[in-house]
Amino acid sequence: MLRDQVLPSVFLYPAFFHVIIAIRVIGSDTTVVAGGTANLMCKIETTEKLTLMTWLRRTRGSSKDIIFFVITPDDGPESVNGLGERLRYIGSIAELNASFQLQDVSLEDEGTYTCSCTVYPSGLYETKMSLTVQVPPVVCVAVDEAPLAGELESTIAVCTAAVAKPPAEISWLTDNLEGPIHTLINSSLHSNGTTTVQSFLRASPSRSMNRQEVRCVAKHPALQQEKIVPCKLDIHYPPQSVNISHSGKSHQDPVFYCATDANPAAAYTWSRSDQKMPGDVIRVDGSRLEFLDQTTDVNVLYVCEATNQYGKASGSLYVHIGYRTYYGGLVAGIILCCCAAAVIGLFIYKLQQLGQHPGPGQQVSNEEDEAGGENEQEETSQ
Repeated sequence: MLRDQVLPSVFLYPAFFHVIIAIRVIGSDTTVVAGGTANLMCKIETTEKLTLMTWLRRTRGSSKDIIFFVITPDDGPESVNGLGERLRYIGSIAELNASFQLQDVSLEDEGTYTCSCTVYPSGLYETKMSLTVQVPPVVCVAVDEAPLAGELESTIAVCTAAVAKPPAEISWLTDNLEGPIHTLINSSLHSNGTTTVQSFLRASPSRSMNRQEVRCVAKHPALQQEKIVPCKLDIHYPPQSVNISHSGKSHQDPVFYCATDANPAAAYTWSRSDQKMPGDVIRVDGSRLEFLDQTTDVNVLYVCEATNQYGKASGSLYVHIGYRTYYGGLVAGIILCCCAAAVIGLFIYKLQQLGQHPGPGQQVSNEEDEAGGENEQEETSQ
């Protein structure tokens, strides 16, 4: 916003006419993000002689204007009252320009700035302008206390846009969530002019919501673009069932594991239905159950119990190990006996075959025997 002050100077001339000379001091309001550089512009339009330009300011907590910058045609610009390291004169005395830059701006610099110009012979002219400092929010998403699945409604996430000026606008992206969801907004104004805004995301928590991602979206004029902060929900629930699985190794020294879905993670305990675990043949490590030896001593029912602060669940495993060594030797003996019997049977079969189909030499001998028998019969008949 341009600001100027016009004060006419009136000179009366003899008889018939008068001349009005207009003098203007032009300035403008400015807004800057904390930590940036503010350009405070001021220029006087006059045909009179400039004798002095001064800058004054009244900031937060101050009750009066304080001079901090002086410009004279003879001595040039001079900083007073401690702002010299952050001030840079960007105007021109020849052009009647008193503009300057204020670097590393903070909330303490926010306030009303007055540009005063003294010209001869009219005197003092001035214009006031405001410096507004914006502070971007510090955005974070968290949950003070993890909700329990099954509750009717509770806060599942909180997005905070802290110490911002002006207050930030907060919204949520919850595409992966099911069921009714709404928000509650709370804001707190601080003594330095900043505001903290909190948005409470509320819903009926469920097991399916756990580890689902929601995103907080913060908008603020000090941000070049929206700030999006993702967050994975943390929903607590007890274990409901326990699954026992084999390690996938061979039957030698088998290893079993139990697992469940619980949040916080469950602690596992293995027990036997009859007695304590024999440490020489069984090793237990959390959810892991390993059999170091295969003896009948391990033949019993095993129970794995999963527990967290909200409840517990269990699964069972019945182990039966037979006499593998004995049965293995017996089977081997049976196989050997069968093989021997097969060899003997084959040998006998071959002998029988040889008896039914004699070789050439043996066949001739038999024919001779038959012929001899016939001759004997003839002789007997005669």
